[in-house]
Amino acid sequence: MSLFSLLFGCNNSSNSSSVNLTEISKVAEQEEGLKDVFQDVFLKIVSEEKIKDSYIFIAKGLSKSKVVGLKFEIKSNLPNGINTDGSLDAKNGFIRNAIKISSIGKESDELLKAISKLYGFPTDKKFTINTLSPTAFSLNKSIVDFEKLGYYKFKLFFGDSEKDEEEDYCELYFNINNNEKTIELFEKDSEYRKSLINVFKE
Repeated sequence: MSLFSLLFGCNNSSNSSSVNLTEISKVAEQEEGLKDVFQDVFLKIVSEEKIKDSYIFIAKGLSKSKVVGLKFEIKSNLPNGINTDGSLDAKNGFIRNAIKISSIGKESDELLKAISKLYGFPTDKKFTINTLSPTAFSLNKSIVDFEKLGYYKFKLFFGDSEKDEEEDYCELYFNINNNEKTIELFEKDSEYRKSLINVFKE
């Protein structure tokens, strides 16, 4: 399996009650001939904070009437992984510990339940209390600078270390738009659904 299968300064916070939360799920349009329908997840950024060399985002949405959400910590000034000519920069593009995902409690547990149903592998397990730190590949042509409004894209690789089992490996697209205040979790391939649920649950 190849990793090349790739193709705001100080504290600034807001309360989720002042953000118009929307349903998290949306069926992605796909190319003609593909069998599976991608189940993509959309979250609204409800708070953001800069700490040292990272930015912390809390993002939430609705699953039916329940509020769901996650915490994302992203390193500042991440390098570009796409050159100006469109080619991949494998040397700089892959970054470990660049993006961390963690639970915010009950709302994350509800998010896991919602995603597991969308993916067809329902679970009543809670979201893991461990901080997830997948390898990230920057799908950007310039340095990721959250001081600037933009739409930044990454591909995340879970279970890609030597100690991980092959069945634990999975991929996910992670996009953040700090202009529109949204975070997107897009499926790379439906074959990773079960592994992603296993990664997310306790």
